[in-house]
Amino acid sequence: MLDLIMIVCIIVMVGSGLAYLILPADKLVKQDKLKNGETFEDAAKRIRKSGILYLALGGLFFLVHFVI
Repeated sequence: MLDLIMIVCIIVMVGSGLAYLILPADKLVKQDKLKNGETFEDAAKRIRKSGILYLALGGLFFLVHFVI
């Protein structure tokens, strides 16, 4: 049962990481959700970094759970 939960978590993390990297910036960032003083480009960079982090964590979880 725990293996199934881990597989679902890995798939969700990798899928969301890929979506954050593939989708255009206007789909990721809403103008009304920007923080004070944050530009559209800064918010898009922050979200893209999160996508890279999600991909890395998904790969790490896959390696730790299934390979090692």
